[in-house]
Amino acid sequence: MKNYFITLTILIFFCSSGIAQVNQEMFDEVLKSKNKAKEYSFTTIEDYGATTIVMNYLGSVITKNNTYQVLTYTIFYKESGDFKSSILFFDISNIFLGRYSLGNSSKVAAKIKGQKIIFDTIEDYCDKSIKNELDVSNGLPEEFRTKCDNKFGDIRLMEDEF
Repeated sequence: MKNYFITLTILIFFCSSGIAQVNQEMFDEVLKSKNKAKEYSFTTIEDYGATTIVMNYLGSVITKNNTYQVLTYTIFYKESGDFKSSILFFDISNIFLGRYSLGNSSKVAAKIKGQKIIFDTIEDYCDKSIKNELDVSNGLPEEFRTKCDNKFGDIRLMEDEF
């Protein structure tokens, strides 16, 4: 029984590190290019089906204490048809710092303006004229609010794991 748990632990470690390695290679390709005009698309095949990952390099945000590289990231699960979108932050050495999940959206239209990331309303039922912004001038906040209309919205939390 003890050998079973050791084998299972080793198997989980190698499987999870393989997934992380694939993602890091994808991120490195996008971050090294620094090409704002290109949409990067990657398809992976997993046990549960195919996924397509789409990334866009938004650019760098320079604050008095940090320089952040910013990507939009959307994953499409082909089997279920679900989408998940995030804004990701890396340091200048391409080390992942964290992300804000933006929910079930097929595309995040975002841009950098000064020390803010400006993006369109995410959900289909929300007021499309509203622009949301994430201010990183004082670092990456633990949370920020996205607006759906003048009354309602969502709290987006900083996640430091992918």
